[in-house]
Amino acid sequence: MAPLVLALACGGEPVPSGRSAREEPSRAPRVEAPRAEPAAAEPPDVEAETPEDPEITGPCPARMAHVPHAGVCIDRFEAAVDDGRAVSERGHLPAARISWEDARAACEAAGFRLCTVEEWTAACRGEEERVYPYGDEFDPRRCNTGGPHEAVEEAELAPAGSHPGCVTPEGVFDLSGNVMEWMDGEHPTGVIRPMGGGGYGIGDGREVVCVRRAQLWQPPDAAFQGYGFRCCTDPRD
Repeated sequence: MAPLVLALACGGEPVPSGRSAREEPSRAPRVEAPRAEPAAAEPPDVEAETPEDPEITGPCPARMAHVPHAGVCIDRFEAAVDDGRAVSERGHLPAARISWEDARAACEAAGFRLCTVEEWTAACRGEEERVYPYGDEFDPRRCNTGGPHEAVEEAELAPAGSHPGCVTPEGVFDLSGNVMEWMDGEHPTGVIRPMGGGGYGIGDGREVVCVRRAQLWQPPDAAFQGYGFRCCTDPRD
């Protein structure tokens, strides 16, 4: 039996490969937020209240965080594209309608590469193998996942790093929600590429986990609304 291939249309649920991803899905139901405010996790050496970030020294470029257990450096923020090059900065709107081919080219133009599925997943889960980048319990207010947030009345794209609770202990933001992220990898068919992270129009916590039960795939030239990326590189010795 051929493998089940899932794709995700903007703001909706995964659809089987036999159905067009261009169809307009129904809006995902809003998630009722709990009354208790979560304690926002703070990345090391980063003040969540300010858009400026200090230069991070160590084995990774300043724009990246080190994920030691995976042996990789990964963009702390979802990437935008400036003059063909990937740019990862807090406060910028990330690229949100980009193909796998263009995302890969933008990372390479900046001297980096797309993250592999294994690298991206390791950065999201951490050594603790978390369900979400911030922990094991879904909180619709932590990330831009279609749930209520004081800065967002309806599901919409948010500036990178603008949800201070949506961060890993290593300081990587928005691995859940905001834009779905292209990753480097190849389906056995050789014609579709992997994605992760869910998106801003998805209110279902089961769809914005670090590891889905079924991997999302799309053609490499697909550039639907909500498709973004970030870059990785190897640590310096």
